[in-house]
Amino acid sequence: MCLLWVTDFGIFPSNENYHIYYRLRQSYGDVRLLDEAPGHLCLDYERAEVVTLVHLCILFGWDVHLIPSVGYGRAFVCHDEWVEIGFDDKRLFDETRQSLEQAELEVSAYDAN
Repeated sequence: MCLLWVTDFGIFPSNENYHIYYRLRQSYGDVRLLDEAPGHLCLDYERAEVVTLVHLCILFGWDVHLIPSVGYGRAFVCHDEWVEIGFDDKRLFDETRQSLEQAELEVSAYDAN
């Protein structure tokens, strides 16, 4: 399970398409407004939904946190075009860093310890 939590929106109104966002939510029987329910609890089999929601958040210029129910890692996608990824396991961080560098993405490590 993963909580996808939209923490900031309305930053770039011209980028936003609430119609698409609300239609996606309606397809799951949820008719609440983003202000009322900024979080989406996605189950393990709903990976495509997580990808779709993150994609929309990036397109719309929203800030979003991805928080799994079981440790491992978490992510924050910022409207300012950067992503912060954290892991409980250094090995997972190293594997992810290597993949990102192979994709020629800029990676800067920060150790909170």
